Amino acid sequence: MPRGPRRSHVNEASRPTPADLPPGRQPVDNAAALTSAVEALGLSIVIVEADGTVGYASGALARLLGLPAGRIVHRRLGSLLPELESGEAAALLQHTLSSGESVGLRVDHGAGSARRTLAIRARRTADGRLALDLSDATEAVDRERAQHLVIEASGEALMELDSDWRVVHWNVAAERLTHVARRTVLGRPLWELWPGLRGTMVEKTLRATMRDRQPRELVRWHDHRHFGRRVLDIRSVTGHDGGMIVFFNETSARLREQGVLTSAVEENFLLRELAGRLADTPDSATLLRELADIARRECAAMGGGMASVRAGEVEVLAMVGRGLQQPGTRLPLAASPMAAVVESRRLTRHRLGDSALHPDMLVQPQVGEVMIAPLVAYDQVVGVLAVVRGRSAPRFSTRDERRLRLVSDHAALTLWRSRLLEQALAANEARGNFLATISHELRTPLTALIGYSELVADEIFGSLSDGQKEIVERMRAVTLGLSSIVDELLSFADLEHGRERLRLLDVNGGSLLQAAVAVVEPLARQKGLRVRTVVPEPAPSLHTDPEKVRQILVNLAGNAVKFTDEGEVCFTLEHDADEVRFLIRDTGPGIPPDAQDRIFEPFTQLDRGLTRRHGGTGLGLYVASRLAGLLDGRIEFASHPGEGSSFVLVLPRHAGR
Repeated sequence: MPRGPRRSHVNEASRPTPADLPPGRQPVDNAAALTSAVEALGLSIVIVEADGTVGYASGALARLLGLPAGRIVHRRLGSLLPELESGEAAALLQHTLSSGESVGLRVDHGAGSARRTLAIRARRTADGRLALDLSDATEAVDRERAQHLVIEASGEALMELDSDWRVVHWNVAAERLTHVARRTVLGRPLWELWPGLRGTMVEKTLRATMRDRQPRELVRWHDHRHFGRRVLDIRSVTGHDGGMIVFFNETSARLREQGVLTSAVEENFLLRELAGRLADTPDSATLLRELADIARRECAAMGGGMASVRAGEVEVLAMVGRGLQQPGTRLPLAASPMAAVVESRRLTRHRLGDSALHPDMLVQPQVGEVMIAPLVAYDQVVGVLAVVRGRSAPRFSTRDERRLRLVSDHAALTLWRSRLLEQALAANEARGNFLATISHELRTPLTALIGYSELVADEIFGSLSDGQKEIVERMRAVTLGLSSIVDELLSFADLEHGRERLRLLDVNGGSLLQAAVAVVEPLARQKGLRVRTVVPEPAPSLHTDPEKVRQILVNLAGNAVKFTDEGEVCFTLEHDADEVRFLIRDTGPGIPPDAQDRIFEPFTQLDRGLTRRHGGTGLGLYVASRLAGLLDGRIEFASHPGEGSSFVLVLPRHAGR
């Protein structure tokens, strides 16, 4: 701790004299009254004797330091505040003692969570002692640090000046813009650093703000000497303690940033448009043409086109504008500009007349430049997207390349999806043809088996014993079941390929129901099930396709008998003026609720155990529902586990109206 001149002290040395109080405080004559006033005001004051010990400490100071008041007086100041014994702080206090000039400083006191920043105002008393007025500046310092962090994070060049025009802050962005290091400017007056600013609009602007405390802006100041011949925008606003903050940015940099931002916004809108087209346009051919048109528009081209690349051949799929080959044109991939694009998987640009360009392969003679992007999906080049400009048009830019890449990404997915759809349709066609072929091959021998079994059952070839009749009856039931499966497969194949046709006739509803019951009744008798049929008299007639109705009813009735082990299956015919309803109810196990929304899907078998036990293709209900739709009808059902199921075929009295 710096020491002043030594002197003797009386017992009242620990009490402040009028000269010991901070400037502006009203002195009083009585020392005890002075002490009381200091305590009442809550001032954190310490008086330091010439030998460096504390002669007086207020109660507020004891609370600030977290020590009992009795343990502060007569101790060395350095033991209480070791931060003041060395460095810049010690030098400032020594300067105050020697010159009498009041100074302010800040020191960090304590450690860990108890660490605080103390603001200290030091002055020399009339009798040569050192008086310190302390306050807790931790929150203020934290705010300043937070403000500086925000300022640094903003990325804007900033200079802070105090009321004497000295630079007190110079951020990283200012260093980056001016190439002037912070350490070379801090603490120095602005006019000393850049004397050439005197007499310029910058000086007039800054002095006006410093004078009337109003913010100002100097737009596009052409600096030819100080900061590398740049065009700057300068803003001045008021700062702390009569100072000022100056923001400055290079206009060209701002314009570049605005250009980048504008481009990003435009590309974002383009992405949203592309995503919307993908979601809203199910037809691939239409979508490819729309994407080609977007590419032409975004690249300011006179024409755009999409081509598929497969098996060494290029096929033009879509074309908009002028300058490209028409859709349907097939070209060899080799020795064309597209070959290089496919091989490198990189966007390329070619001018007409370049050795790599053969205009008769892709473009028309009026084209001056072509830009081609590969369409890559799942690591496979599936096609190319091309845009063209005329001979007198400017060349494509990097911006045009970015836009074409954005469109090409979506075009690649569209073309890939189109190929997957082609493959799925081809596979479905092959499956349908296979099912139709196999079904037709099976139907001929089955028809013969059914005919022979009926002849044997009718004892055309001689009388049968009871055992033989039972065997023949089982053969007939199995053959009819197999024939029903073949009918399902044939109907499924015809429905999938749109080959199913209606043959509408006037028929009796009761006869249709009885014919279906006759098919499943043998199987019901074998299982010991009761079969009930309820047909009103007279039975309703309807205009429909009897074969389709019979197939639906046999399917529904067969399921009812197949999955019912005991009880009965009831067939009921109901009608009104507009509809005829064929109701089939069983006492089987019912359909679980979580499976009821899947029973009309193709190849659906709800219980693998039941499938192994009863067999079936999983097509019956799907085919039945599709055939009902062809007849302008529908199938309704209700089922509860353990209580059985009810299926209702609802048909109009006149189909095809």
